[in-house]
Amino acid sequence: MVLGVPVEECDACGQVWLSMDVAKRLDVIFTDILSLDIEVATRHYAVQSDAAQILGRLPMLTVC
Repeated sequence: MVLGVPVEECDACGQVWLSMDVAKRLDVIFTDILSLDIEVATRHYAVQSDAAQILGRLPMLTVC
């Protein structure tokens, strides 16, 4: 589970989506989580891991 994921939202219809930078960072975070081989993991999006530093961008929705 990743907490505090920044999202874009349409004011007119309420549709929510991720920017490409956020989606790429989530991919890195999920890959890192899966490499730990544990049953439950929680990360905060705003906390920069070593893997996330590769993307060079830090900046709210929970993604499971």
